[in-house]
Amino acid sequence: YTNTGIKHYIASMDFDALLDPVNMKVEYGIWDYATNSVKYSEQRYAVVVPENSGERSYWIRISIINKAKAASFKGSFNWLLSACNPQSADYLTLTTVEMQATDTAGEYQVSFAGTGEYVGQVVFPSSVNNSTVTAIVGNGSLTQEQKNQVRSVYIPASVITIEEDAFDSYKKLQTVTFADNSQLTTIADGAFCGCESLKQIKIPASVKYFEEANACGVFYGCKSLEKVIFEDNSQLTIISYFAFGYCESLTEIEIPASVKSIGGNAFNNCESLTEIEIPGSVTSIDEDAFYGCSNLKNVTLNTLHENVLHEITNLANTNGEMHLTIGASVTTIGDDDFSSCVGLTSVTFAENSQLISIGRWAFAYCETLTEIEIPASVTTIYECAFEECEALKKVTFAENSQLTWIGRDAFWGCGSLTEIVIPASVDTIEDRAFNCENLTSVIFENKTGWYTDSTDITEEQLSDPANAAILLKSTYMEDWWCRE
Repeated sequence: YTNTGIKHYIASMDFDALLDPVNMKVEYGIWDYATNSVKYSEQRYAVVVPENSGERSYWIRISIINKAKAASFKGSFNWLLSACNPQSADYLTLTTVEMQATDTAGEYQVSFAGTGEYVGQVVFPSSVNNSTVTAIVGNGSLTQEQKNQVRSVYIPASVITIEEDAFDSYKKLQTVTFADNSQLTTIADGAFCGCESLKQIKIPASVKYFEEANACGVFYGCKSLEKVIFEDNSQLTIISYFAFGYCESLTEIEIPASVKSIGGNAFNNCESLTEIEIPGSVTSIDEDAFYGCSNLKNVTLNTLHENVLHEITNLANTNGEMHLTIGASVTTIGDDDFSSCVGLTSVTFAENSQLISIGRWAFAYCETLTEIEIPASVTTIYECAFEECEALKKVTFAENSQLTWIGRDAFWGCGSLTEIVIPASVDTIEDRAFNCENLTSVIFENKTGWYTDSTDITEEQLSDPANAAILLKSTYMEDWWCRE
């Protein structure tokens, strides 16, 4: 190993199998150029390489004290390469070990040569010279080769801020670990930008801010990042501009319920992302937040804030075949919320939905919407709610439906709709609600007490689903239908 100004200590020697350790003597050594020999010590931390001392070789000598007794071992050997300022603890692990037995001068020795794997662990201390470490700042003087030596970092609980570009372009960094009870509140823009080998990260609950990016988002270009975990009770409020931009392997992320806004291009070109849930706390999704997420076709919305809907409907219209789930806490689908969302294929509602009403033109002109089940909690479908949904084949109402009102032109022009069941709770159907040319079967769960502007409708007339369809879509289409 070529020394680059850091002290080297032997850290550990872990045996998977060891017979009669009392009968073994372990010594740690390093080649001393002054004497052209190996200096050994039985204390593993005693072998220290002076700073800037050039290339060194490391030795371990294992001697069997009583040759008459058997002794065997196998295991891993770790060298601790500790920085002069105690901010790193980098390990070199011997992964391939060749052993050879020799009998020299009456002493039976086992020697080995190994192939090393540089683990590159950096452990930041919680204090230096009795001062608490509260921030991690990037070192602009490091070469790319030096950055590439780092494989993992450990961040103590005392750190409050990870500054801008702190780990920018640490391309071999695979693991970031935060201490329990972390006090971290801010991760600045570019903090982990270009960490191409990072596959997973768990972000402490204490983090409140991803700072807005000027050039490079917090995890921008982490192309191997597959999973982002936020600790329970996360306090994060903002997912900033380009925060996960070009994280092309990202498949799993659960946005915390504390998040209020998602910045523009936050998930730009996350092409492996197939589903996402927007919590009810979000009031704003900025332009192009999901730009290039070509496979993101399953979205759950727990809020229908206008600044959220704009981006989600744009996403649906761009990708097509959008499968939308509306969360249980949503009580109203407003006027025009999903109007002309031509990429919307299906809509489902979460279990125990609290939805009360579907607004005017809420899903009008959703040309590829094929089916929908209206939750039992819905009482009102306003006029033109599903107007011109040409592909809509199936409309069902959940068991124990509380629906009372179906507005004018609610399903006007739904040419693919051939049958429907009107819940027993319905007492008003406004004019032209079912002007659907291919509607051939209408089942009224409650057939009694119906009348229109011009006549009474008998139970016998509604007993035949085909006849009921003719009356509703044709004969008395221009009338209001009411039930006593």
